[in-house]
Amino acid sequence: MIKRIIAACCLAVSIILMALPYGVAMTLWYSGPPDFETVTLYYSYFSEMPPFGSGNFFPIATAMISIGVLMRIIIGFIAVARKKFIEDIFGKPTYISLMVCMIASILSWFVFNTITTVAVIVLILHIVAFLLLLKRKALDAITT
Repeated sequence: MIKRIIAACCLAVSIILMALPYGVAMTLWYSGPPDFETVTLYYSYFSEMPPFGSGNFFPIATAMISIGVLMRIIIGFIAVARKKFIEDIFGKPTYISLMVCMIASILSWFVFNTITTVAVIVLILHIVAFLLLLKRKALDAITT
């Protein structure tokens, strides 16, 4: 139970970091008469127009999936508190969603060159949450 609370806190902190306007870096090239000039602008993961308008849908997908995973964990806490059994609330969909978040972050970095310190911290928090939510059986299956 403690691991799940820590995982939920990691996801909540990552969502707060994603809301800050320093998560996604976009490098814009302006061509002028003397030479090319580049300007780097920073946006929130939830900012839909600049990153999404340039074709980079990975940050907003990461943000929305993270919110979904956090809601799933909170629903699991409520179900456990009310003594209602929901089978495998922390199961494969949660793991797959977190893996999609991690892959989307990395793809955004390499495809669109949008790596920032906030993005690295968000990825680390997703990895920590993923490892904390893994069950002991899954960990044993991975290590053997």
